[in-house]
Amino acid sequence: MYVFLGREQLPIYVGKSVNVRRRVQQHLSRPPSSERHFREMAAGVFDLRSVSTGTELHALVLEDQLIKELRPAYNRRQKKFLNQRYLELSSRGPAGLSVVSQAKGTFGRSVFGPFSDEYYAARLAALTSRYFGLGSRTPAREEPPEDLPAARAFLTGESAEVLERIRGEVSRHRATLAFELAAAARDRLRFCESFLAHQRFFLDFKHRVLLVEDRARASRGYFLFVRGRLRHHGRRRPAPAELRRLGASDGGGPPESDLYLYDRASLVRAWIAARAETRGWAVLGSPRPGTQGV
Repeated sequence: MYVFLGREQLPIYVGKSVNVRRRVQQHLSRPPSSERHFREMAAGVFDLRSVSTGTELHALVLEDQLIKELRPAYNRRQKKFLNQRYLELSSRGPAGLSVVSQAKGTFGRSVFGPFSDEYYAARLAALTSRYFGLGSRTPAREEPPEDLPAARAFLTGESAEVLERIRGEVSRHRATLAFELAAAARDRLRFCESFLAHQRFFLDFKHRVLLVEDRARASRGYFLFVRGRLRHHGRRRPAPAELRRLGASDGGGPPESDLYLYDRASLVRAWIAARAETRGWAVLGSPRPGTQGV
């Protein structure tokens, strides 16, 4: 892990590499034909700080943390989370979902996300409206639609009831030989399954204790996340008493925004999925009150 510092020791870039020396040399020896972004960064480096992490996941988490804390000017790819989209639920007038670029409401109540892009958010909004009747009430009707709480539970990942409804659609269409309709319902089912799996992981990541085991021979070890924060990493599995003690702690600092936690959860989940044959994870402790399994 390394940090390039510019004038007045201000951080301008955070990076990671197995061979920091070689990577730094590559950065500082950019040819004139390279992108202007990289040439400007190389010209602005006045100092360097580095730290050894020992494992890939620790480096990923630390890089993510430093970029969010320091906001270095030349880390463009890792700051894409600032451009993600949200769904905003209106419960006044006709209830409905709209895609927005900034989260102004309360997460889990009137705002859901973030989501990777506008297309994904729009597809989720359309699917939620289809199965939970959003937009179906008139302005003269003051009470929210019956399915509004169910829609919230779906969008936060707390309920997977909609999967059974879609599976029923697939079965009915197949029974009537409406294969195109069955295929479309099956696509909606896969989309919902993927979405709910991600949301459930985020709920666990935010509210519970996750123990991730790296089974690769070269880097075998354990990573313990307590409500979104990395609290332990090393080759030794924490003893039950230590797990209970860490699980009962406050996570080691002030509460973090859902935006940061969601982005970190996505990073950890992607890391696990990329090496599914050598990594595993276990959720410890009680689930968030009121949640249902996915």
